[in-house]
Amino acid sequence: MRALTGAFKSCSSLEEVVLPAGVKSIGSNAFSDCVLLKTIALPEGIELIGSNVFDGCSSLEEIILPASVKTLERQPLSNCDNLKRIFYEGTEAEWSALKAQENYAYVDYDG
Repeated sequence: MRALTGAFKSCSSLEEVVLPAGVKSIGSNAFSDCVLLKTIALPEGIELIGSNVFDGCSSLEEIILPASVKTLERQPLSNCDNLKRIFYEGTEAEWSALKAQENYAYVDYDG
């Protein structure tokens, strides 16, 4: 089952999200414009992160991507002005393959 598109879009008071085990994907724009979102915990098992999922999350500073992520759709972290760190739990080779997908030249590996 795929997550609902825009499920928490523009939720102005959302500061933290902890997704439960068993979630396989995050739908497009699920958390876009959640301007107070600072922390997101993505569980191992997530395979797909949809387009613009965190677009406009201007308070987001760090995100940890589990090694299970296989697909990043278009610009999942665009307009995250305070994003300082993206940590990928897989290998550098897996990260290189993942970020080689269209529109990810702006993402650096921090291993």
